[in-house]
Amino acid sequence: MIAEPVKHIYEDAVLWEIDADELWTMEQLEEGRRMFLRSPEKTAAYFWCDFFVGERLMVSTRNCYSQNPAQEWLQAWNFRPGMKWLTHEPPVLAECMPEGSWRDVAKGRIFTHRETEAAGLVFQHFAYVTESQIAFKEHYYGYTGAVEAWRRLQSAREFPVALRDLFSWVTDHTQVDTVEKCGIVPLATRDAANGKWTFSVNAPLTPTKGTTTRSIVVDGVFFQFNNTGIGRVWLETLKQWAASGFADHVWLLDRNGTATNIPGVRLRRVKQYDPAQTGDDAFMLQQICEELHAGVFISTYYTAPISTPTVMMVYDMIPELLRINDGDWQWREKELCILQAHRLVCISHSTALDLKRLHPTIPESIVSVTHLAAPPEFHQPDAAAITSFRQRHGLRKDYVLVAGERIGIHVGTQGYKNAALLFKAWSMLPADEKHTLSILCAGGKPELENELRTLAPDADVRIIRFTDEDLRLAYAGAVALVYSSLYEGFSLPVIEAMACGCPVITCDRASLREVAGDAAIMVNPWDAAQVAQSIGTLLHDPEVRARCVTDGVRQAARFSYATMSAELAVILREVAASDAETETGRNRLLWEILRRNQSLAAMQSSQISIQSLALKNAKKAASKAGKAAQAPETSLGKAARKEINSFG
Repeated sequence: MIAEPVKHIYEDAVLWEIDADELWTMEQLEEGRRMFLRSPEKTAAYFWCDFFVGERLMVSTRNCYSQNPAQEWLQAWNFRPGMKWLTHEPPVLAECMPEGSWRDVAKGRIFTHRETEAAGLVFQHFAYVTESQIAFKEHYYGYTGAVEAWRRLQSAREFPVALRDLFSWVTDHTQVDTVEKCGIVPLATRDAANGKWTFSVNAPLTPTKGTTTRSIVVDGVFFQFNNTGIGRVWLETLKQWAASGFADHVWLLDRNGTATNIPGVRLRRVKQYDPAQTGDDAFMLQQICEELHAGVFISTYYTAPISTPTVMMVYDMIPELLRINDGDWQWREKELCILQAHRLVCISHSTALDLKRLHPTIPESIVSVTHLAAPPEFHQPDAAAITSFRQRHGLRKDYVLVAGERIGIHVGTQGYKNAALLFKAWSMLPADEKHTLSILCAGGKPELENELRTLAPDADVRIIRFTDEDLRLAYAGAVALVYSSLYEGFSLPVIEAMACGCPVITCDRASLREVAGDAAIMVNPWDAAQVAQSIGTLLHDPEVRARCVTDGVRQAARFSYATMSAELAVILREVAASDAETETGRNRLLWEILRRNQSLAAMQSSQISIQSLALKNAKKAASKAGKAAQAPETSLGKAARKEINSFG
């Protein structure tokens, strides 16, 4: 930064810092000047940039290296004569105060990143486009191996890539992708034949966007909490989208570094989800959707923005059917998301029927079903792999398998997962079968629950948390999977076991028949003797066992993640292409009221009266609704009103 020239500026002006590798259009500079003229109280402006690390490669993430909003990019100031530069990096322009001290101009009222981006003022930073640039960085900053790392980046063929895997000075989640996938048209291009650069001269005000295709935003919030069932479903779905090219339209929101990096899937890092700040979270998601030009939003677990059209995955209706305490944030947010969603995608017809029964006002036209499946790696292994697996884990006896949680939410005196049925059945087995048969629990709590141990005090029980590969072998080596649950939204363990050649003993309840078909042995969920008899049959009748294995593999093949992900992609495209945002009407208004009141409720430590502010906001928003406020109250309206009334 050169300090001397500002001494010779004798009139008010917009002072703009532009380095040699930063490209703006004339139209952008003119619009920036008009913004300051329209808002003379603004003292400075922050901007986003398209940060290039190759001729056609750029940083695709934000709140990271090169895109740190706390300091980047402060580029323009509302200059008045007498101001001076205090520092170059970071740039600090200061004005003299009456008492003689110097005040940073950018500490006043500034244009935010969001405001400048909305005006089309995103510049292009050709920071690491040529090898000579990166060579200078290596020499000047001491970035050892920078040139070689840059060359590897230019030769990469699969994107996005994590920049920290190549540039040693980058330590965060920064990702790089192609300009085509980011929808950016470079303002400078090089002729490969002669090496000359050509610069756009008559570019429109917003020159960087090369496509008007609206993106699809997926909130990876579930990965923040867990990586089990639902997490595995989404990992497989995202992998399928990456393979099909659909991921080119997708942004996965990474909650504070908890999402898995999937090749071909772009990440956008956002703050961690806080159940006590659900209102603020909804407004944050809306801002992100606007920044990413989202046409539709889908969450892995019960979050939603304010106005961007939303598709919701409905995994089950267990809390509602079992009347779980509705004070739990998960089930409260789930109900609200159901009532405001534009489309609802259930993972089984059973779940869809439960949804419609519990929410009869939801139009059938917005409810779809797309079945889950076993991951592709879940298939029959050879005998040698099973033998090696058993030796590694010390499984000398034959075993029946229990997968996942064993108790679950209590229905009366027992948990709905109903593993108690197997333990009762084990106690009824003949002595010789008890002696040679153990119970293997895959996952669940690390110690056996007392209520189960009491039912089978002498049973040989092992509890192991397997990798996916070992879980596949555990299925394949089992006498049977006993899955006696009273309710399931889909029942992944059933279809996984069948895919691996494991006979299944289950109950004709909820989605279990829909998933298992006629390939499983169906038992009464209260009849332990029937389960014991079925285990004995599989132990001693090879024909029955072989039929269960063959039928199970065939049944599992009816379901695939390729089909599921394609069906979900079609639904997301339909919503993104529709005018869904204008269809919400009164629902959108009530949704915003509800979220604002939730935000206010979270301010308990402040001196602001939550009751009066919530009521004031609700009345103000309702008055804007005009005639819409006189329309019949919807389910969401009732939920919002209930929420509002809770504030007094």
